[in-house]
Amino acid sequence: MNTPAYILCLPVFSQFDLQAAPARCPLLLPVAVFWWWWLGRRIDLGLLPSRPFRHRWWASVGFALQALGLNFVTVVMLRDDAHFWSEYRIGFGLHLLRTAGPTLWCLLITVILTLCAMCAARLRKARV
Repeated sequence: MNTPAYILCLPVFSQFDLQAAPARCPLLLPVAVFWWWWLGRRIDLGLLPSRPFRHRWWASVGFALQALGLNFVTVVMLRDDAHFWSEYRIGFGLHLLRTAGPTLWCLLITVILTLCAMCAARLRKARV
C-alpha cells in the first residue's frame, strides 16, 4: 500500500546509501503519512475541482503525460522481470511477487490519471 511513498524515497535511499530498514524508516514514515493525507484529500475533494478554470487543456496534457510516464515505468518493470526469467529460468514467481505491488500501483494510478485527463478535456466552462 505504501509503494508510491517508497518509490518517492528511492532516490534519497540510494543517494545516502540507506541499505537497512531501520535507517530508511525516519524518511519513509513522513513521506508515507504525506502520501496518505494527499490521497485522502484527493478522494474527499475530488480529483478535479468542480469550478471551471482557464487552463483545462494544460491540465489534461499534464495528466496524460504523467499517465504515459507511469505506463513506461510499468513496461520497464515487466520487461526486466521477463528478461530475468528468460536469463535464469528460476524463481520467476518470487521475482514477480517482488515487483507486483509497484506494477499494480503504477497501473492503477495510470488509469486514474487517464480518466482525469479525459474528464479535464471534456468539461466546458459553466454558464453564468
